[in-house]
Amino acid sequence: MAEDGFWKEVLDVFFEDFMALFFPQEHAGIDWKVGFNVRDKELSKLNRDNETGTRFVDKLIEVRRLDGDQALVLVHVEIQSRADSDFSRRMWTYHYRIIDRYRCGVASLALLADSDVSWRPGIYGHKLWGCELTFRYPTAKLLDFQVRADELRSSKNPFALLTLALLKAQETANDMSERGRWKLQAMRSLYRFGASRKETRQLLKFMDWAVRLPEELDRQLHTLLANSEEDKKMAYVTSFERIGLERGMEKGLKQGLEKGMKQGLEQGLEQGRLQVAQENILDVLVLRFGSVPQSVQNTVTAQKDIALCKELHRASIRTATVAEFAALLEQWVKR
Repeated sequence: MAEDGFWKEVLDVFFEDFMALFFPQEHAGIDWKVGFNVRDKELSKLNRDNETGTRFVDKLIEVRRLDGDQALVLVHVEIQSRADSDFSRRMWTYHYRIIDRYRCGVASLALLADSDVSWRPGIYGHKLWGCELTFRYPTAKLLDFQVRADELRSSKNPFALLTLALLKAQETANDMSERGRWKLQAMRSLYRFGASRKETRQLLKFMDWAVRLPEELDRQLHTLLANSEEDKKMAYVTSFERIGLERGMEKGLKQGLEKGMKQGLEQGLEQGRLQVAQENILDVLVLRFGSVPQSVQNTVTAQKDIALCKELHRASIRTATVAEFAALLEQWVKR
């Protein structure tokens, strides 16, 4: 997934929390009881310039103000690690295009996630021969939250933990060991955050992307998570999906190359995917319940239908007990 994809997904789920942390004054003016509506597809149609190079995340979200009026909130997240002299012009361009298209209140907000403490955009303007334009927009600077680390750690806002992750990633750019120790602790904190399963999955995906580690160190971290007695009680582990895919490709390629034929490669890949699907089921069961009856292990590893294994993997996440999973497994194998 591209970098902007991680930002867009997490903003889709945690937009209210994002606003509460970074733009509290604007957050207080929104009627959150009626929810919000993401309108990103419409925003892409307004970008007629086909600009390339600088990477942004652009979100267009419809909200209802407390006074009952409709409002469109344009959220820009600057994810480059350098200042951009054209940023304010871009903010203004989107702002007037949205006003021209929808004829309603528009708020343009910018989160600056770069590493340049001196870059502080927030105004765009020009004047000539008596014609004058001044456009101001609110911004939040990620680096400004460094002095609020204790507040972020104690906060119940999911975006507080993600902000800590982004700051830690910048701080530990040259210390992967320290980054790994922090990431392990932070991921354990996420499991206990009290979020729903869907929300936890989204938070883990974002943190896994934001706080990236060298491959071998990353594998060691997830091994520690898998082997910890405390972590075995956790409800969901998204990173196993990524590691499982890598494992499946490795097994498939090895088996295929040994046969030295295209058919052998395809068969090896298929067998590797099946083995990984079986292992993922058992991994989740062990992580959630601590132990799995040998009869259940044997039945799972005997399955040859990858579609059924995917269903069983989802069931391993949803079921409340290993006994409930065993009962479902018996029903599905018989059908």
